[in-house]
Amino acid sequence: MKRKPLPQTASLPLLVLLWTLPALGEVDAKDCVQPAAAAEAWRPEGTARALRERAEAVRAVISSGEAGPAGKALEEISALLPDLPEPAERARLWLHVGRSYAMLADLDPAAAANLRVRAAAAFAAADGAAEAAGDPWLRSYAAGY
Repeated sequence: MKRKPLPQTASLPLLVLLWTLPALGEVDAKDCVQPAAAAEAWRPEGTARALRERAEAVRAVISSGEAGPAGKALEEISALLPDLPEPAERARLWLHVGRSYAMLADLDPAAAANLRVRAAAAFAAADGAAEAAGDPWLRSYAAGY
C-alpha cells in the first residue's frame, strides 16, 4: 500500500505515530476490542469507582447550592479513602473531597472554619498519596489548593 508523503513541518514523534498507524480501511473491529478489554481490566472497579461516583454526586448537590447532608457524605467518603490501593486514584479523590469541603464552607458560614480545616486535611492527604504515586502533577494540585 502506498502512503502519501508527510508535510515537512510535522514533528518527528508525530511523523512516527502517523507512519505506524494503519491506513483507513485496514482497521478491523477486533483490533479495537482487545485494547478496550485490556483497558477495562486494569480500571479500578468496585470501591474506587463507587467512591468516585458518590463524590461526584455530592459535588453536584453542593454545586446546586444545597448543603444538606453533603458534609456527612463527605465524612463517609473520607473514612473509606485510606483503604484504596491505588495511590493516584486516592490522591484524585482526596483532591475532589477537599474541593467539595471548600465549596461547602462557602455555603455554610457558621461551619466554615471547621469545613476549611477538613479541606486542608484532605489536601494534605492528597499530597501524601500523590507523592506515593510519584505524580508531580497531583502534588502540584494538592499544594495549590
